[in-house]
Amino acid sequence: RELTTEEIKTVVDGSLDLGASIVIFTGGEPTMRKDLPELIAHVDKTKAMPMIFTNGQFLTQKNVDLFAKAGLGTLNISIDHVDPKKHNEYRRVPNLYEMAMEGAQRAMEAGILVGFSTYATHETLADGSVEKLINVALEKGIKEVTIFDCIPSGRFLKDTSLILSAEDRKAVFALYDKYHEGDYPIGIVAMCKINAPEGAGCFGAFAQFYMTAYGDVNPRDFNPVSFGNVLDLPIQVLWNKMISHPDFSFHHKTCR
Repeated sequence: RELTTEEIKTVVDGSLDLGASIVIFTGGEPTMRKDLPELIAHVDKTKAMPMIFTNGQFLTQKNVDLFAKAGLGTLNISIDHVDPKKHNEYRRVPNLYEMAMEGAQRAMEAGILVGFSTYATHETLADGSVEKLINVALEKGIKEVTIFDCIPSGRFLKDTSLILSAEDRKAVFALYDKYHEGDYPIGIVAMCKINAPEGAGCFGAFAQFYMTAYGDVNPRDFNPVSFGNVLDLPIQVLWNKMISHPDFSFHHKTCR
């Protein structure tokens, strides 16, 4: 079963006790939880910034107003492709791209910082789709674009066909450099750069943990090694258990 509102609040409090500065509600789709405004409001804003990752389908005016009133600082909307038709086909929801863009506008008008999350493949880098999405973000006043890339986890654990090549990563780095060095009112986050030795390395069990909707605690959402469940042990105990494990007790210079 999914954790209750109060059970999640306990984990939020424990995370802040550990020193968390960002509390992200992700999915699945977090906006399908009716208690999301209550959970956002529960985050002590003097200690941490609440954030959500969403597909944008449920960013109605009512929900956006509730999120803003609860103190939501920022949200990221997942946009899989700059072509609306392709995005909607990938997500299997008619008009999702259009709903996401309308929701982004509502959120910005409510004073919430809005970013796009997308991912790069060899094809979308070669045909310019990733940069086209950055330009859409610029036109709409979006503050940040996060570029993810496929990593060998889940169904791709033994399939490296979509892993970016060295040349592909250079193309992502070039986009990062272009929009950081130029006079552009937008931030570009390139995960293949951040999780590399020249960046911050791996966040898992170093500056981040991930908890499933059912309470299992992993180093990251891409690393499904469970160190226990918050229904059995407090998050503080599980965190210390994780960072004292010989495989996770030091900072990895690259994504695991």
